Amino acid sequence: MLTLNFTLRQHSPLIHFQPDMGGATLRATELKPKLDNYVISMMGGIDVVSKNYSNWLIPGQKSFDYKIKISATPSRHEVIMPGVDNQPPFFFGNIGDEYKRNPNKYLNFSDTPIKVSIRTFNNHIVSNESLLDFIRSVLPSFFLSVNFGTRQSKGYGSFYLHEKDPLYEDPEDRIAFQNDGNGDFLPYSITLRTNGRDTFERSIDALKRLEVFYKAMRSGINRCYGRNQHYLKSLLWLYFKRIVDNNIKWEKKKIKEQLLGRQPETLRQTAVHSGKPGYEESPLGSGGSHELLIKDMFGLASEETWDAKYDRFKIEKIIEDVDRFKSPIFFKLLMRGDHFKIFFHAHELTTENSVIGRMVEINKTLRIRTPSVFDFHSFFDYLSNADAFNLDNHFIVHTNNEETNSSDYQTVSAMKKSGRREFERIDNYKILKGIISELQSH
Repeated sequence: MLTLNFTLRQHSPLIHFQPDMGGATLRATELKPKLDNYVISMMGGIDVVSKNYSNWLIPGQKSFDYKIKISATPSRHEVIMPGVDNQPPFFFGNIGDEYKRNPNKYLNFSDTPIKVSIRTFNNHIVSNESLLDFIRSVLPSFFLSVNFGTRQSKGYGSFYLHEKDPLYEDPEDRIAFQNDGNGDFLPYSITLRTNGRDTFERSIDALKRLEVFYKAMRSGINRCYGRNQHYLKSLLWLYFKRIVDNNIKWEKKKIKEQLLGRQPETLRQTAVHSGKPGYEESPLGSGGSHELLIKDMFGLASEETWDAKYDRFKIEKIIEDVDRFKSPIFFKLLMRGDHFKIFFHAHELTTENSVIGRMVEINKTLRIRTPSVFDFHSFFDYLSNADAFNLDNHFIVHTNNEETNSSDYQTVSAMKKSGRREFERIDNYKILKGIISELQSH
């Protein structure tokens, strides 16, 4: 028997559905299919594998002839209770058939090394190497390109070779090598200094910060009640408005006009937002005539529920022959000393793997088309260009003037000019300012 042994380190919690398995961690049943698929892609596809590497395959199958054994002892096992306000970031655990069968999910994390053993009796040599030789050569890039468990694209279930393992390669060196002549392998990165007593807590804090960034990109941020009220247009909207189509009309405005035009909350929001700086260029204030559904470039949300102010108004979207389109954005979290390094990318969108250029039916009465093209590289380049994008010009804060007993809305740029500092106590601003500054520093 031939054996390949290596050790992994867990960098972010794994979400799973196994109530009777308090020790559940990375599973061989998930690891092997992903590793097989990655090896097949690196070899040039299943047709190439079947022609040139058939001796490495299990006869009659599209999987390789080896087995995996994983040894790990999770140090944290926490129940995610349904309906609890303090949900983990990026977590929507109350939908789908799996939730109906088992409404609880679990966060598992191991802070001790995870031992993995790949074993095979297959000793065929192809192009002067064995199956295990080939697997050994791709392990660093493989573990950088995948996460595991539920919500894996958002950064959960991140594992990488342990720093003390002989197969370990510095992630940044490997990414630079993979990007040589390509540029699509985790081309973007940010550094996050997080809070927490251990890696588990600090990874949750990192995920919370990424959630703020993701929400800002996709739909924007609108905290319009309570203290520290603030508002930020969707970064995706700002990109489309400035770079792609200055005459765009935000889908949410169209929905409100056609389906919720007489709702008191719609009238209230129009009155409040119309007094904010830049309203005419905002998603709700813009008078554009090109109606486009752009938010779902980040993944199709077939069902949405607008909050209590709209009496839990439900939005249902239907695209012919499309049941689901997951977000193309992928976050890879890696603990690096006293901070997290977040590498990320977005898969290229095509008519085959996304909802580009499709007509979307909303609540059986409204039809809006998605963009015919969308380039995530161009979008992230826009955010990374300090000359093109300045967060302070778009982040709006509700301010109070005690001398005149009045309130107003100001951009952070305007507040800085007048010496006001209320924005410094807003966590969302501080998180986004740090992330955007990181992107623009490269």
